[in-house]
Amino acid sequence: MIELTIAISLETFYKSQRLRNLQFKWLLFFFVFGCFYKRETEALSTNDYQRYVEYPEYCSTPEQMNQRRILPVRQDNRVGETRLVSVTAIIRHGARTSLGHHTCWEGYWTTAETSVWDCEITTRITTAPPTTVSKEAGLQIAGGREIFLFDKKYDSLRKPDGTTSNILNGTCQAGQLLRKGYDQSYRNGQILREAYLYDDGASPIQHNAQMRLFPTKIEKATAMIRFRSDDDQRTLMSGQALILGLLEESTFSPLVQIHLADRGRDILSINKDICPKLTELGETSQNSREYLSFASSDEAALMHQFMNESFGRILDHPLACLMTTICNDFSLPNVFDDYPLQNEKVQLHRNDTNAKLGGKYGLNRFQRLFQYDVQNVMTPLQSDNAALLKLAMGPLWAEILDLIRAVTEDSRSKTDGQAPRFHLVSAHDTTVSALLSTLGGAVWNVTDWPPYAAMVVLEVHEIVGGRTNQNIFSSDFAFRLLYNGRVLTTTVPGCDPHADLCDITVLYNILHPFASRSRDCAPRNSPKDPWQEHISRGLHTRGIGTVLVSVTLAGILIGSILACWIVACPCPYLRHGSISL
Repeated sequence: MIELTIAISLETFYKSQRLRNLQFKWLLFFFVFGCFYKRETEALSTNDYQRYVEYPEYCSTPEQMNQRRILPVRQDNRVGETRLVSVTAIIRHGARTSLGHHTCWEGYWTTAETSVWDCEITTRITTAPPTTVSKEAGLQIAGGREIFLFDKKYDSLRKPDGTTSNILNGTCQAGQLLRKGYDQSYRNGQILREAYLYDDGASPIQHNAQMRLFPTKIEKATAMIRFRSDDDQRTLMSGQALILGLLEESTFSPLVQIHLADRGRDILSINKDICPKLTELGETSQNSREYLSFASSDEAALMHQFMNESFGRILDHPLACLMTTICNDFSLPNVFDDYPLQNEKVQLHRNDTNAKLGGKYGLNRFQRLFQYDVQNVMTPLQSDNAALLKLAMGPLWAEILDLIRAVTEDSRSKTDGQAPRFHLVSAHDTTVSALLSTLGGAVWNVTDWPPYAAMVVLEVHEIVGGRTNQNIFSSDFAFRLLYNGRVLTTTVPGCDPHADLCDITVLYNILHPFASRSRDCAPRNSPKDPWQEHISRGLHTRGIGTVLVSVTLAGILIGSILACWIVACPCPYLRHGSISL
C-alpha cells in the first residue's frame, strides 16, 4: 500500500538558515517524496476508474481534469497591452470520504466496499521547539534540537467492536481527503503553473509574458502567495497539494502561511451559527415562488415516487450517496445503475425490475435524481435575488476585494508592494456555488453543482497599452472570471458577452451592496420576551397614558400590601433586611 504524506511546518523550521543538517534532510525528504509521488500517481490514477464506461463530471477523473486548462486572454481591439497583476483561486477540495454514516440504501453499511473506509494518505504534522533565538542571519533553534515529524493515523478503532469503531469503520476520518482527491488538487496546481509561471518550459502558455504572474526566480514566489482555508483536513490538504503542484520544480524549502479562523466562526461557508438571519432567510426561501414551483413539478413528484418505491423513503442525501458511490467505483443499486445510457454493462444486466422502473419512471434515473437533489438545494438559495447567499458570502467577498485593491494600488503607484498577488481560498462546493451565484443567475444556475476540485479563478489585468473605448473600459484594470478553465466573464451582468475581459468597476458595482464584514445578521422576526410583548400590545391597544397610569397604581397597591405584611410578619430576617433570593 502506498502512503502519501504532506507536512505542515512552522516558521521557525523553514526560515532557519543555520540548520545545515536538518535543512538538508528536509530538502532530501521533499525531493524523494516528490519523485516518488510523481512516478506512482500516473499509474495509480488510471486504476481509480475502472467499473464504469463513463463518469460524471462531478468525479473529476484525470481526463476531465485535463480539460480545465487556463488559456491566455483572447485579443480585444478595444484595449492595448495588458499585464496580469492578481489571481484569486477559489477551490473545492478534492475527492473525500463520506461525511458521516449516511443511510443511503439497504446494504450500504453492510456491504464491504461501502461500509469500511481505509485511507492510503495521512496528515503529517510537526511542532515548534519551546524556545528560539533570534539572529540577524535568521532564526536558530535553541539547543540544536531536532524537529520531529508525526503522522496522524486513525487506526486505533480500526476494527468495529460494538460501538467502539471509527465513524467509517476503517482508518479514514469522516470527510477526509482521499488519495485521488490529493491527485486532483495537485493537478490544479500544475494547471495554475502552466498558466501563470514564465520559464523555459515547453508549454506555449508559459511563453506568454502577458499572463506571467510569478517571477522567473521561483524562490520569490512564496512571498506573493496568500493561502486561506478553513480548518478541515480535506481543505487544508487540498490547498497544500495545489501549492506543491504550483511550485513542483522548486529546489528550496518554502514557507507558506495558512490563514485560518476558528472553524465554528469561519465565513468560508454558509454559517448560520454566527448569522441567525441566514436561518430566517432559509425558512423564507422554502416558501418562495421559485421553490414551490419546483417542489410541485411533475419531475419532483416522480422522483419522490421513485425513491419511495425503490427504498421505502425519500433519500436524505441523494447527491452524496450517488456520487460517493460512482466516483469510488462502488456498485450502484440496479434501480439507477444507468449512467450513462449507452453503458453496455447496464444493457447486459438490465433485469425485470429495472425494465419495469424504466417504463414507469423513464430512463437516465441516475442523472435525473442527481439533478433533482441539486435543484432542491440551489433553487431556494437563489430565490429573492440570492439574498441568503449574498449575506453569507459578504465577508469573504470583502476579504477577496481588499487583496485585489491592495495589488491594484501597488500597480498604480509603481511600487513593489507587500500585497500578495496570488490568493488561494481552499473551501467547499457550497463556497464555490455561493460565490458564483452572487454574481447573477446567468453565471451560476440552479442545475449546476461544483465537482471535486472545482476551481474558480478571478484574474485582474492592468491595461497598460491604452483604451480605444473608455465608455466600456473606464478604469485601468479589467477582470476575467473562469470556472474549471471556462471563461464566465461573458455571463456577468454588465460585461460584453463576446469578450474575455470586463472593466473592474463592473465587478465592484455588483459586489458593493453586500461585500462587507459588517453584516446585519439580526433576524427580522426575532422572538421577544412575553412580558415585553404584553406591554407592547397594551401600549398599542389602550394608549400609552392609560397603561402608565395602570402600572403606577398597581405598583403602589402591591408596595403597600408588601409593607404591611413585612411589619406584621414574625420572621426576623425580613425585618432586619437580610433578604436572600
